[in-house]
Amino acid sequence: MLNRFRLNNPPMKKIFYPLVFMLMLLVASSVQAQKADTIHVLSHKATHLGGHGDYYGWGVFPPDTNSYRKVFLNFTIGCPSSGCSQWDYTVRIYIDQDTHVKDSTLQQSSSFTVNGSTVDTLLVKKDTTYTTKYDTATHTTDSTANLVYTIIQYKDSTHPTTPSDTLYWWKSGYYNYYYSSTGQKIDSIWVTADTTMYVKFYHYYNVFDSIATYEIARLITPYAGYYAKTWTYPMQFDITDFVSLMHDSVKVDVYYDGWSDGFSATCDFEMITGMPEHKAYKVQNMWTGSFPFGNPSDPISNYLTPTAVKIDSAAAAVRLRVLETGHGEDASNNCAEFCGYYQHLKVNGKEHFTPLVWRDDCGMNALYHQAGTWLYNRANWCPGSLVNPYLDDLSPYITPGKTDTILMAMDSYTSSGGAYYIVGATMVYYGPINFSLDAAIEDILSPNNYFPYNRFNPVCGNPRVVIRNSGSTPLTSLDIAYGQ
Repeated sequence: MLNRFRLNNPPMKKIFYPLVFMLMLLVASSVQAQKADTIHVLSHKATHLGGHGDYYGWGVFPPDTNSYRKVFLNFTIGCPSSGCSQWDYTVRIYIDQDTHVKDSTLQQSSSFTVNGSTVDTLLVKKDTTYTTKYDTATHTTDSTANLVYTIIQYKDSTHPTTPSDTLYWWKSGYYNYYYSSTGQKIDSIWVTADTTMYVKFYHYYNVFDSIATYEIARLITPYAGYYAKTWTYPMQFDITDFVSLMHDSVKVDVYYDGWSDGFSATCDFEMITGMPEHKAYKVQNMWTGSFPFGNPSDPISNYLTPTAVKIDSAAAAVRLRVLETGHGEDASNNCAEFCGYYQHLKVNGKEHFTPLVWRDDCGMNALYHQAGTWLYNRANWCPGSLVNPYLDDLSPYITPGKTDTILMAMDSYTSSGGAYYIVGATMVYYGPINFSLDAAIEDILSPNNYFPYNRFNPVCGNPRVVIRNSGSTPLTSLDIAYGQ
C-alpha cells in the first residue's frame, strides 16, 4: 500500500543554513534524489589513544575535481585492549593543510660542538693526554688516558648547519697531581693546550612551509571505565564545510586531551558525490585555542580580538562556524564547565548573534549507562557526545570584496581560577545556490537502529523525519509518499 501526504505550511524561507523541521512521517519523499556514489577514506583505524597528545594519520582522498553533495566524518570511539578510561576527556579532530606559503624563524648555530654540545671555550691537545690518580689498594700512582673529544666544526657561515670538518683531540688545561705514599697531594703539573678554541655564533633563517590547522570536529569521551574491551560507539559529523581541504593526501590529527590510557579512534570520511546546495570553496581560521575565562590579569578578550577580514569577492554567502566548550571548575561558580555564559558575535561593531554556550540535554545522552556525573548539563558538551557547532550566517552583514571586522566575545566574568574555553572558529565561504527547488529528507530519527538515536527507538508509532529545504525558493508545500 502506498500513501500520499501533502504538507501545506507557511513558506519555508531559504536562509543560509536552511530551516529544519520535524514531521511525524516516513520515509520515501516524492522529491527526486540525485544519483550519487559514496567514497570512503580511512585515516585512522582503531588508533590507540594511549595518552595526552597528537595521533596523526594520512587520508588519501580523490582529486579536487570531484563534486560532493555531502561529506561526513564517521568517528568510532572504542576501548583499547588495555580497557577504556574512566574519565571524560576532550578529543579534537584536525586537518593540516600546506598553505604553500614559506615562513621562517631566526635561528642560531655555533661554529663547533664538542661531543654534541656547545661550549664557550675549549682547551685541547692534539696528542693523548692522561689523568693521574692515586690507587688506595696498591698505594701507587697510576695514569689513564683521557677520552677523546669529537669536535665537529662548522666553518661556512652561509651554510651554518653543514659540518665542514671533524677533529679528534684530547682534553687539556688542567692539573695532574703527584701523590705521596699515603695518597697526599704533594705537587702538580699543568697540562698545557696546543689549541684554544672560542665559539662563534652564526645567525640564519630557517625557512619552512607554513601549515594551517583546521578543527573539523570535537567530541567528549564518556565515563567508560567499566565498559567491555570490545565496546565501540559511532558518532557522525557533517563536515561538508571543509570539503575544500579534502583532496589528494591529507594529514589528519586526532588530538587526545586525556592524561590516562585511553580509548581508540577510527576516522572514516564518507564522501557522497553530487551537486552541493552551494559549494563550500574556502575556509579561514579565525580564533583557535584554549583561552582563560574570568582572569582579570589575562582576560579572554586578549585572545578573542577583533579581526579585520578581507571578504572574498567571489563569496555568495559566508558563515562563521564556532566550536566552543567550557572547562574547569573554579570555586566561584564551577566555571566554565558547569556555568552558562553568552557568546557575542559582532560585525563592524554591531552585535548579531548571542548564543548561550550551554547544553541542556545531557540527561538524554544515548550513552545513559555511564558512571560519573554524565547527567549534569554542561557548557556545550556532554560526556560521550559530539560537540555541536554554532553556525552564524554573516551574509547579510558583510560585503564581498571589502574588509569587515569580526569580533567574538564572551560575557564579563571574574573567576577564582581555572576556568577556560576551548575555541575553534572558522570562516567558511560558499558559492551561489545551485537549486531553485531542492527539498530533501535530511535524517530519519525513528524508526532507526543507529545507536545514538536509541532514546527514540524502537517505536511502534509514527515515524519522525527531518526535512531540509536546500533551494533558493521558499518551500510552501511538500508531498511525501510512504508505505510498503
